[in-house]
Formats: sequence, C-alpha cells, structure tokens
Amino acid sequence: MRELDIGFIICPGGGTKTDFFLNMFLVSIKSILTFTNCHINFRIATDNPISVQNFISTSIPDLNHTFFDIRKDNTSPEMDSLRETLKFKGCGHLKVVFHQTFPELKRLMLLDADTIILRPIEELFEIFDHLPNNTVIGMAQEHPHKEHGKG
Repeated sequence: MRELDIGFIICPGGGTKTDFFLNMFLVSIKSILTFTNCHINFRIATDNPISVQNFISTSIPDLNHTFFDIRKDNTSPEMDSLRETLKFKGCGHLKVVFHQTFPELKRLMLLDADTIILRPIEELFEIFDHLPNNTVIGMAQEHPHKEHGKG
C-alpha cells in the first residue's frame, strides 16, 4: 500500500477562532480519508503539540491507515527574523520552513487547514512522479473562479 505524507500547520491560539480553525482542519482530514485507499501520514507542525494531539485523539476515533506525527515548531534561530515578520499570521513562517521540523521527508504535500479534497489525494501525488527530485515548492490557484471565491 502506498504511503503519502501530508502536512498541516496547526497553531491553536484559543477562543472561538481556534475552534473554527480546528473544525476546518477536521473536515480537511476527513475529506482526505474519505476518498483515499492509501496509508496517510499526517505531519503536523505546531506551537502546541499537546493541544493538537488531544484534539485529534478525541475528534478522529477511527485511525485505520492513518498516522499523525505532531511536532513542535523547530525553526532554526537563523530564521527568527522570518518568524517575527510573519508573526501576524500566527505560525505563518512555518509554510516557508516546514522542512526544518520534518527534515527527513523527501516528498510532502503541505495543505492549508481549510482545504477540502473531493477525489483521491493520490491523484495529486502522481504529479510528483513527473517532477525532478530537486523540486522544492509548488503552488496552486486559491480558487479556480475568483469571482466566486475570496481572492
């Protein structure tokens, strides 16, 4: 069975916005698990591993073919200026330095917590098979029809 690594950045800050954000994350996880037949390794970088682990263990009871690797932000001190620059986004700097928290990973799809997958995610991973090994980052349009979405 193919294994896929999917990354998320989850930085709970408390309050109702945190509850909304965590619920979006939960919907994203469930949308991925609904359509895939692969083993999924969810790699989560956070500023609060205990809170995220508690949320996952109480919200996602059936974890067949699923693994959650939750790690504290491991941004190098050299990147402190980036952390300060993106402070208004909570853990926004982690989008740039996610690889410092998970340096052993060779192939990972980093998703926003509000991403909903409506087809098997392995179809997206098949695109990786056609990219050179030195490919570092890829981006996609936020919404295909800007007049209907935010953007």
